[in-house]
Amino acid sequence: MKSKAILVVFVLSFSTTVYAEVVTFSSDATISDGDFYDMVVVENDGTIVDMTGGMVNGLKIYDSSQFNMYEGWLGEGDTVMITAYDTSAVNIFRGFVGIELSSDVIQLYGASTLNVDMDGGWIGSLNFAYDASVVNIYKGDLNHLGGYDSSTINIYGGDIGGGWGFQADISSTVNIFGHDFVYNPQAWWSDEFNSWISELTGVGPDGTPIRIEGIDNPHTSANINLIPEPSTLLLLGLGAMVLRKR
Repeated sequence: MKSKAILVVFVLSFSTTVYAEVVTFSSDATISDGDFYDMVVVENDGTIVDMTGGMVNGLKIYDSSQFNMYEGWLGEGDTVMITAYDTSAVNIFRGFVGIELSSDVIQLYGASTLNVDMDGGWIGSLNFAYDASVVNIYKGDLNHLGGYDSSTINIYGGDIGGGWGFQADISSTVNIFGHDFVYNPQAWWSDEFNSWISELTGVGPDGTPIRIEGIDNPHTSANINLIPEPSTLLLLGLGAMVLRKR
């Protein structure tokens, strides 16, 4: 690691293993194979922490800092809390985030951003965006996603809501980019929730499948927007020109 770090309860169980109860990064750093932290705190404007392996049970990020997950395991236990504040950013490209039964996995505050572009792994149970935060999903598997408090969710691909559904209150904005959208209000019956579960499917701008479970009807919800990709918009525009000529 190439950072200034504050370690609490520091133990070396093997020569290649770093364990700490709490570590605070205030300058750029890397978390790699063999590193195991109960809690990671990222602070100081512009600090960038890359995770290329290892395990982190909890994460708190502040001050417009950035956390990039390329591999590893982030979150373990029943009360996992990955929180972002102060216009900070969490970028997840690969790995495992939370366990399926954890109560909360990711929470965004203070106009922070979550970018999900996963080539492998999944993001566990409950994930929330609050306080004008932004979520961009390009591909990946999220068990749940919720948007509140003037947050914005942009979806370009991915499988969302397979565990706990998708919620977006009226103050939030959901933009779903792609084509071939199909909405089924009764995709399957849930004995657990004693209700029908809805499903929206489609294809994102780069061909990535879109599947969202438990979503409100986008055709009747004022805050959910189905946005055709540019090529679809072009075809619609050409069609309108032909009709106008006729």
